[in-house]
Amino acid sequence: MQDVFAQLLSPGNLLMNMVGGVVLTAFCFWLISRVLPPRSVKAYWTISLSVIVVMMFLKPLRDPVVGSIIYGAVSILLPIVLLKGSLFARVLTSLMYMVAMTIGEVAGVSAWYAATGLGVVDNDIVLANFPAYIFGMWGINMTVTGLLMMGVRYLIHRFVPCGLSEDEAVKVEGTWSTAYIIFIIMQFTVIFEAATYGFVVQAWSPESLLLVSVLLVVFALVDVLLFQIMGRTITWAREQSRAEALEGSIAAYLREAQEMQALLDGTAKLRHDIRNHRSVVEVLCERGDFEQAKTYLQEL
Repeated sequence: MQDVFAQLLSPGNLLMNMVGGVVLTAFCFWLISRVLPPRSVKAYWTISLSVIVVMMFLKPLRDPVVGSIIYGAVSILLPIVLLKGSLFARVLTSLMYMVAMTIGEVAGVSAWYAATGLGVVDNDIVLANFPAYIFGMWGINMTVTGLLMMGVRYLIHRFVPCGLSEDEAVKVEGTWSTAYIIFIIMQFTVIFEAATYGFVVQAWSPESLLLVSVLLVVFALVDVLLFQIMGRTITWAREQSRAEALEGSIAAYLREAQEMQALLDGTAKLRHDIRNHRSVVEVLCERGDFEQAKTYLQEL
């Protein structure tokens, strides 16, 4: 038990995880909330911060690989549950956030290497080179992640029906959306496993950093192409929706015009009949047959 408390209360855990890890993760969750609004701001931050603090505090006791998988799964599921918008937009935002965070971490580690010349990252080494940690793992990491999440926000609101307003109320239908989500999940899984291997097993050795960087570049290029295809598909769906709405409006207008024409035809027929009845009454009156005219009018 003393060993457990010693790990939890060690300067490395308190500084690296409870300060650095919580700040970085909370910053990422703030970036997510800028992409899609939370259902409840209070619930979003209460639940997110509680989970982040607990997971970071218990990080020394977790199995490195299993713990990383659990952390990744929780980080994906929380935004999906707590954010507004269509399910497609929430899943895509959550997965893209994890990819952006991984890229930010790779950039931060690269800056750490450039500043220290060291080939590994662990708590003891970080404590001995804390200014370089602030520069790389906070400054560069947060800057890159923030810029990437701004790009994710643009892509989501530009190409994806978020379901946040009537203008965006376009259903995401077809096998392409399912295929894209499966690809994003596969992409995230590969990147996450590579990053876990690089960080946990290799302590971000230059080789593992290069591997993750190559994977990120390849997936980024594929994502650009897929977003272009998705954008055209969504544009077509929106145009189709507008065309269907326009067709409905035209059909309603034609029905109203037909009803109006029927009313005008009925009015014209009524006026014609009135003229005929008037002529009959006038003829009867001219002949002095007032009783017959009266009877005729009563029958009308």
